[in-house]
Amino acid sequence: MSRKSNRQKKSGSNARRASSAGRDAQSPSVRPASRFTEFLATRIVPFCSCVLFPAFVTAVAPVTWITLTREGGVVSGVARQCLFFVVPYQTQRISPVLSEETRFLAGEMVPNSNGPTIDERRRSHRTEDEGYLVLRGPNEQISVMVSPVDLERTRDSIEAFLEDPAARSKRWCVVANWKISVFVGGGVSLLTGLYLYGLVAGAASRLQTIWSKPSDSSVQSQSAQAQPGEPVNH
Repeated sequence: MSRKSNRQKKSGSNARRASSAGRDAQSPSVRPASRFTEFLATRIVPFCSCVLFPAFVTAVAPVTWITLTREGGVVSGVARQCLFFVVPYQTQRISPVLSEETRFLAGEMVPNSNGPTIDERRRSHRTEDEGYLVLRGPNEQISVMVSPVDLERTRDSIEAFLEDPAARSKRWCVVANWKISVFVGGGVSLLTGLYLYGLVAGAASRLQTIWSKPSDSSVQSQSAQAQPGEPVNH
């Protein structure tokens, strides 16, 4: 009797452990957490790192496309600031364009107030120089960020267009800052390209899997051809 009672106790404890383990495995508080973590790792983090961050970098120092057109002796101007070099996010228009001018803001020496040590905070760094191209009309104007390296050359080219009555249309591509706009912005934009490639490749793989999966009717026809002697139930 004592052996039977011990066996019953052991079997009862094992059953309770199994039931508690099953409840833990089916606990709703565990699955949502793991699904949320997986969602962050596979969706949110890649999107923020590969799309939002590059978009922010290319918006801070944008590439701008300036277009001037002449119709009936009137010159109209359009300036499109772009994310990822070619995706417009802000458009400025002016008509007529009467003149142009440039503004140059020299960088300043700024102390490192957030340095970790006293020596670091005593040091200072120079901010980037900034250049602006201004197109003026009778009552309005538009301003475009242009790298100081290209500022005078761009102004001379636009001035030549305005003074040439035979010129019909011309487009300029200007960058706000070569280091940030082109080198840093181009580097982080590669992440966006890889992200989009992964999305397209994943979608193509899923479509290929769906198309290559045989339908139920084809499976039934193949089974009927393989077994011609057996009756087919309709």
